[in-house]
Amino acid sequence: MTMAVAAPAQDSGSGYVTVGADRLWFHEAGSGEAVILLHDGLVHSAGMEDLQRSLSTRFRVIRYDRRGYGRSDTPTEPFSPVTDVLAVLDHLDVDRGVLVGASSGGGGAIEVALARPDRTSALVLLGAVVVGHPYSGHFRRRGRRNMEPATRGDFRSAMRNWIEDPYLLADDRVDARERLWSIVEPYAEKHLTIPFDLAELPARVAADRLGEVRAPTLVVVGEADIPDVHAHAGVIEAGVRDSRRVVLEDAGHLLFFERPDAVSRLIVEFLEGANPEGGGGP
Repeated sequence: MTMAVAAPAQDSGSGYVTVGADRLWFHEAGSGEAVILLHDGLVHSAGMEDLQRSLSTRFRVIRYDRRGYGRSDTPTEPFSPVTDVLAVLDHLDVDRGVLVGASSGGGGAIEVALARPDRTSALVLLGAVVVGHPYSGHFRRRGRRNMEPATRGDFRSAMRNWIEDPYLLADDRVDARERLWSIVEPYAEKHLTIPFDLAELPARVAADRLGEVRAPTLVVVGEADIPDVHAHAGVIEAGVRDSRRVVLEDAGHLLFFERPDAVSRLIVEFLEGANPEGGGGP
């Protein structure tokens, strides 16, 4: 595929972007083609730090805490997730970039690609879900079970349920689970009480518009991820014309956290036009 014009080189740094009444925290590293990391709906962008570090040897990599997560403000007014992404890009003088979205962040990346194809050079979707495609009863029951302690105000136990979820990471990743817990535990209540009803959604769901996505798209899903996510990956691959799917061995839903170097390699190969293959590597 043809790479977009490289973004200006930047020194590593962090800061805030003000969008409406709220601030969004970001961190950037590296130089060259702009790559924007959109985190999942459980862990803020610190969970993508290793992936950023690996990719920043070749690209200018930007990660930010979505509204309500990590060091960003909890929403205080209606907001557009698409506008938030574009505001970060504008603040950093990025005209066009590669969007790398994990889980619900992947769904957000698709929304940006649909709304602003002129600013999306490529999509990389990691364990992504797409708005409008249904979830199974098993998926919904699992969510209710994990969140049950939060209904009693015990947000720490609810977050621990998610960290111990068998689909989140591969079974043998005990150290990774504890490291993940250390990242997210201080934000348990904040992350589990975000007022998502303030988020403005497009009139048409993305699942019905996948054929409109023009950006070359790589879909990566962890072998041990929940069946619903594999189903969403199949729907995305079938719907986006210029797309390919890779199943990464020895990884669950947060494959970017478990195997950042392997995911980074897949991204580099994709952006360089190679045919990515899952399985090997660290």
